[in-house]
Amino acid sequence: METIQQEFNNIDLNDSLGTSQPLVQSGGRRKKPARAHHTLQPTISDTQISNQFYQQQNVVPPTIPQQSPVDAQPVSQHTIDDTNNYVLAEQRLLDQEKYNSTTFDTSRNSILPMKTTQFYSVDTGSCDPRIMSLTMYNIPESETLRNCTKLPIGLNLQPFAPTLQLNTNKVKTSDSEPSADLFEEKDETQIQTHFNEVSKDVGIIRCPRCRAYNNHNFIFSPDNQYMTCNLCKTQSKNPILNTMSLNSVMNMPGMRMINMNGGCTDMEAPKEYWHVADQESKPLHYVFMIDISSFANMNKSSLAAIEATQNAIEVISNKQPNCKVAILGFDRNLHFFKLSADLQKAKEFIVGDLYGDTRNKGNESGSVFIPIYQGLFVKPGESMHVIQDCLQQLKDHAMNNTLMHLPDICFGPAVEAAMMMLKEHANGGKIMTSLNTLPVYARGSLQLRKDDAFQKNLKFGDQDYYRALGNKLLREACSIDIFVTTSAFVDLCNIGYLCLNTGGEVHYYPHFQSSKDDLKLESDYIKVVSSTIGYQCALKIRTSNGLRVDSYYDQTSMFERSDPQFPVITNRSNVSCLLKLDGTIKESDVHIQAAILYTDLNGQRRIRVINTSAAVTNNVSEVYKFVDQENVADIIIKGTCVSLRYQATDYETIRKNIDNKMSEIMVQYKTTTNNHKLNNMAVIPQSLKFLPTLLLSFEKSLLMQQAKQSTRGNDRVNAYFSFLTLPLNELMLKVYPQIIPMHVGLLDEDLEFYDQGMNLLNFKSSSSLKVNNSLKSLENGGMYLIFNGSEVWVSYNQNTNPLLLKDLLDYDMSNMPLMLSSGIFPITDSEINKKARNLLMFWCKKINITSGNNGYLKCEVLYPYQQSTTNNVLMSVDQYNNIMRYQIMFEDPSVEKIPTLDQYMNVLNGDVNKKIDKKEYVSVGSVQTKAEEATFAQKYMHF
Repeated sequence: METIQQEFNNIDLNDSLGTSQPLVQSGGRRKKPARAHHTLQPTISDTQISNQFYQQQNVVPPTIPQQSPVDAQPVSQHTIDDTNNYVLAEQRLLDQEKYNSTTFDTSRNSILPMKTTQFYSVDTGSCDPRIMSLTMYNIPESETLRNCTKLPIGLNLQPFAPTLQLNTNKVKTSDSEPSADLFEEKDETQIQTHFNEVSKDVGIIRCPRCRAYNNHNFIFSPDNQYMTCNLCKTQSKNPILNTMSLNSVMNMPGMRMINMNGGCTDMEAPKEYWHVADQESKPLHYVFMIDISSFANMNKSSLAAIEATQNAIEVISNKQPNCKVAILGFDRNLHFFKLSADLQKAKEFIVGDLYGDTRNKGNESGSVFIPIYQGLFVKPGESMHVIQDCLQQLKDHAMNNTLMHLPDICFGPAVEAAMMMLKEHANGGKIMTSLNTLPVYARGSLQLRKDDAFQKNLKFGDQDYYRALGNKLLREACSIDIFVTTSAFVDLCNIGYLCLNTGGEVHYYPHFQSSKDDLKLESDYIKVVSSTIGYQCALKIRTSNGLRVDSYYDQTSMFERSDPQFPVITNRSNVSCLLKLDGTIKESDVHIQAAILYTDLNGQRRIRVINTSAAVTNNVSEVYKFVDQENVADIIIKGTCVSLRYQATDYETIRKNIDNKMSEIMVQYKTTTNNHKLNNMAVIPQSLKFLPTLLLSFEKSLLMQQAKQSTRGNDRVNAYFSFLTLPLNELMLKVYPQIIPMHVGLLDEDLEFYDQGMNLLNFKSSSSLKVNNSLKSLENGGMYLIFNGSEVWVSYNQNTNPLLLKDLLDYDMSNMPLMLSSGIFPITDSEINKKARNLLMFWCKKINITSGNNGYLKCEVLYPYQQSTTNNVLMSVDQYNNIMRYQIMFEDPSVEKIPTLDQYMNVLNGDVNKKIDKKEYVSVGSVQTKAEEATFAQKYMHF
């Protein structure tokens, strides 16, 4: 208990952890239901449905929300006991509708769009908030003032997050990171993937004291001889004068404003920044590992992995022509393949000796033998015929040679072999492997285990072998993605450590079935390859004087202050960190800069510099006006995940700590803004009004389910990975999924794209389209599409109008149960089907999935079947209840006796009033402890 409380207190004390440009608007508004013949009256008898989750409710007539431009000035400071103010579902729709016709100015607008909102932005000196965003944009001038708010100062950084930026000039349009001369004329709705290329003539300009890169806020003297850093305020001589004469500098075009104009800039790195001294980096190398053991062949996951590998290699051939690939199969043996372009067929080399010549000498660690060197890695465009033959050989083995199938796998030696291959050929790269059973052979063998009654934790890499292997992968700049295709226990705490420590991901497919999961697996393979930006990546975050990085929520930095590393970085790679105030900030604003040094897909070393800023205030009321509640929720969620690494026994205590954190924030707001007189009303800042909803939803998630037997089940550990590593836009949808009804009356404009680029979607009837994540908000006979950031559930019941099912899904209820083959949403000619497909495409754009590039969005029918059936594709009642309880309906009471949202707000209000009566709060100007007032230097001064 003390450990949990201490870890959570760290989060509380912050100690450990413009001008809008209208787009093209659609046609005139016409109030007409999308389906005039559809009715909500059930056409079949009202029998007792198998689940008791639907309740009858009247339909709310659709209304049209008023649009309002973005304004840096906040609205009213507090909200008092109004249930409608906590409707997150409606606010998401209103926010999207607002930014359909409004452009976000990155320097002038301080109130950010919601993380689930698609919007266009203009870079005017600060980066797009999808790339880097802060928890607050009015920073308290001292730690004492910050402690009066109980809010953390932190940021979330996603260096290569996809953005929508308006540009009227030339825009770079390459799918991967393009070179400086890759330009193409596009309209203003073109998605920009590369920013503000720095000319080689200018070079890299850095502050000699803090090593900050030149940015929009660097100050240069009129003659460009001197510059002043905006971070450390140090004046120094312009380093460009060391290589160029003053006359050359003055006559260079544009050198009068030598500082960069964009908040995000890219530049080519010189030889001094090479990953290995005097050795030029190579294009990215991939190793595709395929599990061909007996169990993988039985459930056909090996065949799906082979097909996914082929599709991914084709994408590499088309989009990343300079990259090379290798293929490695494994069971109890390692299957290497020579893929040289001059061969007609692939040559297979089977290695059964996993210990080299050391095992007989008593050395059980051993080493893997690589039988070939030439032809191991090839360019897909040159050797596609040999690669296809190699995959066909593996497919024939999986389908026909049943007598040669082996049940055990040597997963550890296989990863070692892949790492050695990448080390010898490219000094790093990407490993993608399927896994269908628990490794029980050779090094890295694991066993089924349960936690005892005294120690339950989610500590990753607690087995020495996998901890050492994960650390070695990190040193060799090798990242690994694991695709788990079984619901059986595979000890993800150790297997997944390899991904967590190398910036990779765990992709989990419980109860894998080829008929419904094969396309999802193939899509995820393609998504991983398409989202890859580069490798050999190092990150550094620099801040202004008085502010410093306290800790990163990243395994490579051991969740401490050391700078994170990314062996392979993608457009989904992100990291959150806590910032600490060190003394008093004397400037009027603070600046934060992140620099990412990496090798792109073509082997070129590059640097991306990201800048943002925030104002400094000594007024605690001003702090609350510009707080980003979703970033605050992200920091609290990740802080909870860190505490679970050491103590995962009593989730009730952890939930109480989260509630205590929320009540402290409300107490401080009530007392520091003179709202303490409203003792009988729940007062919460307008900027934090959805924070209780997000935290309550997290408390009811699968991760926080009370552990009865083991805390290390696949589902729980996979949920842990998601909360710790997902990008913010996907994380917010996982915490609180979005529900859109398809049975309500719609305007012609509803669910139609607003812009020519088909990135923004209209939600005119927001009051009808809003559905809270509560069972009482669902209608008996309704039809809903539910999105949690990774997949879509199609929810209906036996009272749903058959005409609606026919138009939307081309399904007749009198036939067999509804099944979506491979999770593909059906296509019909009806108007409602078109609107539904628009919604799915919009959700795909939110998480950077496009139908022609990165795959598709899996749809699953959410309907319980009570009758016993041999068809495992159908969802059972237990599966249905678990999904509804732990993944969607977070506003309802849970099995763990967690209250509803309304009850939760009443409980918080009671806690707030008790703390105020007992004067358990920090007043502005109150005397703090020496530890709170001490600066960073004073804390470590011992004499």
